[in-house]
Amino acid sequence: MKLPYVKLFWRDWQSDSGLRSCSLAARGLWFEMLCIMAQAEPYGHLIQAGKPIGDVHLARLVGSDEREIKALRDELLAAGVPSVEGEVWISRRLVRDNQTREKLSAAGKKGGNPNLLNPEDSNTIIHSPYSIGASTPLETPLTPPLSLPLSLSNNPPTLEDCIKASATIGMKQEDVEACFHYYSAQGWKSGKGVPLVNLSSVLARWKSISSTYKKPEVKQENSTPAWKKLEILKDQVAKFTAQHPHPDRWTNEQRETLKKKRIEIKKMEEDMVK
Repeated sequence: MKLPYVKLFWRDWQSDSGLRSCSLAARGLWFEMLCIMAQAEPYGHLIQAGKPIGDVHLARLVGSDEREIKALRDELLAAGVPSVEGEVWISRRLVRDNQTREKLSAAGKKGGNPNLLNPEDSNTIIHSPYSIGASTPLETPLTPPLSLPLSLSNNPPTLEDCIKASATIGMKQEDVEACFHYYSAQGWKSGKGVPLVNLSSVLARWKSISSTYKKPEVKQENSTPAWKKLEILKDQVAKFTAQHPHPDRWTNEQRETLKKKRIEIKKMEEDMVK
């Protein structure tokens, strides 16, 4: 059956190294040839009325002259773009796509499953009782299709269900309770409103996300006494002035640091007097 279209994947077209090595005119001619091949019989062959299309005939079809068509076809042939059988040019991609389409079509006629065809009698097709037009019921009915799992929004779990499900992933109870209360308020739906289905997956994801957020560490109060801090600061100032005896050579950063230390020393001394 002739289709009114062909599948053209632009990435495949642009990633074909042989085709990309050809000139723009040659690629344009190849596209015109693909349009002709898609309507030919056999599919994907540059043929019309059962005969190969030569340079003169192709020139008339695409509105060009024979000399230009011959040069462009030689360019495409040298790049290995087409396959050639005798005098017939063939598109490997069109032929391959057509073969795949025919296989899928044949499988569809059998219900999409080759096992529905009785291997002992190729003319007898086993009909599914769920297919339209099944005339003779089977002696042993086929297994009915699996039903989709019930969403958690239609069958919300209890906190006890969540605790049981979390036992296999080693989740803390406080995290389980937080997850339960959060999604209960959400109607057991995702942030985009999609109903959740698998409780274990929901808990595992909650555990993964919560583990990435560390609780803020409580800084321990510094136990160093004030007099000791004051002694350290004075010692730092004394060492700096001893190592840098020329204030005119100090950098602005050194001056600022020294100034802050002296202000801090003065403040600590005032606090200790009070």
